[in-house]
Amino acid sequence: MGAGNISQLVEELAKARAILGEAKSRQAALQTEFETSQPYIDAAISVSIASANTDRLEAEIREIAKQGFIMDGEKHPHEKVTVKVFQVASITNEQSLRDWCLSHMPVLLKPDIEKVKKYAVEFGGVEGVKVQEEPRAQISAKL
Repeated sequence: MGAGNISQLVEELAKARAILGEAKSRQAALQTEFETSQPYIDAAISVSIASANTDRLEAEIREIAKQGFIMDGEKHPHEKVTVKVFQVASITNEQSLRDWCLSHMPVLLKPDIEKVKKYAVEFGGVEGVKVQEEPRAQISAKL
């Protein structure tokens, strides 16, 4: 590809970016006009109030259902409400967990590949990681 061809493309890109910038400006102005209109403000207030009320009612129903389950084991306190019980694990001692993994399932100690690659680029000397240069073309933001 010759320098003449890339010059023509850079010119086209500059025009395309200018058109895009104008379109985004028009869109932002219309968005601002719309968002400051009274009907939009009224609708946003209604959504906020209804959302808060919905969240409050859902939380209250969930809490009543959970408390009922804890007290009497009832999983269906209402035809539209079900209590489901899940097994949940939490880590209480990370070092003990690492030791257990080393002894029983070392495959669970999988390295964070992205962190390893970043380390290799910054410091080098990581077995199994090849660091090499990769050319990338960058185009100036100001054309």
